[in-house]
Amino acid sequence: MAMSLRLSLDALLVIDAIDRRGSFAAAAHELHRVPSAVTYTVQKLEQDLDVLLFDRRGHRAKLTVAGLELLNEGRHLLRAAGELEARVKRVATGWEAELRIAYDGLIPATAMLKLAGDFYAGHTETRLRFSSEVLGGCWDALASHRADLAIGASGEGPAGGGCQTRPLGEIDWVFSVAPAHPLA
Repeated sequence: MAMSLRLSLDALLVIDAIDRRGSFAAAAHELHRVPSAVTYTVQKLEQDLDVLLFDRRGHRAKLTVAGLELLNEGRHLLRAAGELEARVKRVATGWEAELRIAYDGLIPATAMLKLAGDFYAGHTETRLRFSSEVLGGCWDALASHRADLAIGASGEGPAGGGCQTRPLGEIDWVFSVAPAHPLA
């Protein structure tokens, strides 16, 4: 099934530039185009959509109600397209769009916040998603693909291997029970 879109990201960029700059000529200058190319883009879009996007009376190009709606929603699309481009570039260079990290609940959340802050200082394009786990939850998160990395996983990893580990530290456990418990 062939799909024909009458709306392009390029046309949205032109509409956005006209609105921000206040004129077709200023938008053309910003976009490094001749004014006639900007005018043609708008006229073609108006023709394709069968709507008037700009009120051209007066000295300033003023958006119509339909043009304002297109611009407001179009800016969401432009942002999403920009984010998509950035994600594709990250993936092409080996950076993940999102890194899911499971950490043991014994590790204070403030420590995870510090790690996130340090990470974001150099890699603002990769989103970090944390989940606090208990007991064998870190290993389960890795095995079930809910996490890409586990911090503070205790005990042995899942059967079958496939995980690399590095020691983080040791915790001394003290077994305790209530005085009235049968084990006491």
